[in-house]
Amino acid sequence: MAAEVWQGMSPQERRLLPHLDDDPATVASVLGLGRHQTQAVMDALSEKLRLVLASDRGNPRDMVAALLRRGSDPP
Repeated sequence: MAAEVWQGMSPQERRLLPHLDDDPATVASVLGLGRHQTQAVMDALSEKLRLVLASDRGNPRDMVAALLRRGSDPP
């Protein structure tokens, strides 16, 4: 399931994933966007992940850990 979620994420979402709990003003430099745009992207990704995790019967922590591992793999 994590592989499917990862494939469905944009490159921007993949870069953002490890920073979802960070302050949008700080994350803006990662994305190269303004703070408000960054907040919108962060909110959209959070909702996307919430929906996926709610529909998956597995452990949400395992899913997030798998996604974060994929993000640390070389491209």
